[in-house]
Amino acid sequence: MLTFAKIIHVIGVIYVWLAGLFILINMVIILVNEGWVKIQEILSPFNVGNYIVTIITLAPGLGLVMWSDKIKKKIEESESNFKNE
Repeated sequence: MLTFAKIIHVIGVIYVWLAGLFILINMVIILVNEGWVKIQEILSPFNVGNYIVTIITLAPGLGLVMWSDKIKKKIEESESNFKNE
């Protein structure tokens, strides 16, 4: 089960890195095509839609990382309970 948690963690970290790279590449493309003003418009603190889409993009990877941590904690708790008995 610990192997499963490690695999899930690695997949989650890879997903977060790829999603972050995707977001950065899109920002560079927007900068080249439409200029700095458009980047400022997109990253404006009042542009709530951008933050929602970014969270939706990163959520699966972050969810996998949190799930793997939960599995690891559960394994550690069950091992400590087994040793105490």
